[in-house]
Amino acid sequence: MLVNATPVGMHPHTGESPVDGRRLARFEWVVETIYNPLETRLLREARAAGCGVVTGLTMFVRQGAEQIRTWTGLEPPVELMTRVVRTTLEK
Repeated sequence: MLVNATPVGMHPHTGESPVDGRRLARFEWVVETIYNPLETRLLREARAAGCGVVTGLTMFVRQGAEQIRTWTGLEPPVELMTRVVRTTLEK
């Protein structure tokens, strides 16, 4: 698994990637923490290399959902949260 926990590839530097795309095939999964843009160069290249991916949007929403669950004991509306964040970022 490769986890990008750097700002490399974040808006406005969307053409950058922290890893040479030719090296991605050795990873089963690539996890992105960047959610702006929604689809980073790293994610595009990871998919092309056959890797499973977890997007920055997914990471962002799931972290928030776990915080809601931990702090309130309530089940968070993950689908609604995802739609709201995606809609906001796409504007």
